[in-house]
Amino acid sequence: MKAFRKSWLILFLVLLLTGCASLQEKWDKATEDEKARIMISQFQGTLKSSFILAEAFVKANPQYNEVWKTKVLPMFDFVNRILNDFIQRGKAGEKFTVLQVTSAVAWRIQEIEIILKLWGVR
Repeated sequence: MKAFRKSWLILFLVLLLTGCASLQEKWDKATEDEKARIMISQFQGTLKSSFILAEAFVKANPQYNEVWKTKVLPMFDFVNRILNDFIQRGKAGEKFTVLQVTSAVAWRIQEIEIILKLWGVR
């Protein structure tokens, strides 16, 4: 049984490494615009996860409710509007760079995450 588990672990690691290599290869072959669109998608995922976590935390800790409503929620809304703007402009044919996308939203997402860490959200 132990050998069976070890075989599965090795197979999993090989598949994981192969998948990572495949993703790296896809990234390397992607155009700058395709990379920017991937970044937009990643930022959306990060923002969504952070929002769900923060919302649950505030429900469990109502002392943060006022700051949540007046400061943090508007920050989430602002970043979402920036990402949606990129998406709409991209649908209209505009091309982007990773630097454009990252510089527009990365620091804003980081601001949100700093507030959540200060609250004790992990």
